[in-house]
Amino acid sequence: MLRILRMDAKMEVETDANSRRLREPLLSTFADTHWLRCWTAAFVVIGLVERTVRYLLQFPYWGDEAFVGLNLMDQTYIGFFQGLKYVQVAPLLFLWSELT
Repeated sequence: MLRILRMDAKMEVETDANSRRLREPLLSTFADTHWLRCWTAAFVVIGLVERTVRYLLQFPYWGDEAFVGLNLMDQTYIGFFQGLKYVQVAPLLFLWSELT
């Protein structure tokens, strides 16, 4: 009995005698992606919890954050084309979104 499996754009032919040998790498790949997803989700949750705790503790603004905030108070949308005060650098679209 011949069955043809298509995975990731490559063809594999599976026979009854070879079915176990060919399936094992596919199962280990699935297990690897499962753990990768679990670790990614864990790191995202840890990051969100850390940022939420820091926000709730109301830490003050420091250095660069304060200087960018001062630039937002003084500038207009067109004014950001001239550059920022206090030797600051930030992407233009970021500044526009913050000003909005």
